[in-house]
Amino acid sequence: MVIIEGHVKNMPDGKIYLTEAHHWDTPLDSTISLNGDFVFKIKADSSFVPYMAAIHFPDSSKSTKVGSLFLQNYMFKSDSRKYGMDAFYLERGFTRIEGEYEKKPYPRVFAGKETDVMYKNVFTDFGWIGNIDSTKRIQRINFFQNEIKKYPFSYFLLQSIYNAKEQYSEEEISKILGLFNSDVQKSKLGDQFRSYLKNRTDFGKPYPNLMLLTSSNERQNIIDTNFKLTMLVFWASWCGPCRKEIPLLKEIRNKYKGKALNLVSISIDDDKNKWTKALSEEKMNWTQYIVDDDKIDMIKQQFNFSVIPLVVFTDKTGKEIKKFIGYDKEQKNNYEMVIDNFFYSK
Repeated sequence: MVIIEGHVKNMPDGKIYLTEAHHWDTPLDSTISLNGDFVFKIKADSSFVPYMAAIHFPDSSKSTKVGSLFLQNYMFKSDSRKYGMDAFYLERGFTRIEGEYEKKPYPRVFAGKETDVMYKNVFTDFGWIGNIDSTKRIQRINFFQNEIKKYPFSYFLLQSIYNAKEQYSEEEISKILGLFNSDVQKSKLGDQFRSYLKNRTDFGKPYPNLMLLTSSNERQNIIDTNFKLTMLVFWASWCGPCRKEIPLLKEIRNKYKGKALNLVSISIDDDKNKWTKALSEEKMNWTQYIVDDDKIDMIKQQFNFSVIPLVVFTDKTGKEIKKFIGYDKEQKNNYEMVIDNFFYSK
């Protein structure tokens, strides 16, 4: 059983919702708050694992019309007044929340060990280690490994590493996974990690030449071996930065048309109609593909990404030449440098 008991002064009366921390629009449970007192009771079967949770409620004064129960980060001790967050880790047993709503140092949550670990490491950046030099990279990974050795039970630490998995080598991930206890390793997230490692393309190996559906409703390989250089652009209709990048891609297309550059866009939309609508609006005159919705996760693993837009340059065999993650209005210069170096430096 999981029990959350709250005594929060001046909290609005009415219905409140327990959600996953980053999904306030999908309630997991609800209860009534009256005079700041509330109780959630959740059955936890053998498959239950701790997860990051939050408490939300209707609030017309907010732009989103949703209020959050903000909590003090007690792990910062004397600085706890400076830092707060609206999440805690939901674990088996009893969790208590006490304090005054929206008044610093905010209510205090008394929960389990996972919340301690999360609050302690809330500012620890487990990602982008690929952008630092080798000495600092080793130091950072050693720090992560030492944290896991201290808290081998922590699903929060496993999730943090998983969220930045693209930044780690296969050897680093395998070593890190081995530091967690057996329950964490055998969890659903542990299985996802192993699936990711199985599907991910190793560095220096060619990417799979996927056969995807085109806007002409035909299946074709994304890498045409008649072209020396392929520019794969992963995007989606709902991705604002991806749409902003399209004019840059049109300039690239016009400049290098006929130069053995194969420019293709690959959508990870899970709604084909929205993809089709975006194509009619953007009028991109190069080959357009869409990933089958049940293959999106696997292809993210194969091409090792979780953020779009993603641009991957490959040679005719599918081996990576250069990869760019995210949108930058100056990115066109970087793309042109890769293309020019490939064609004119040989």
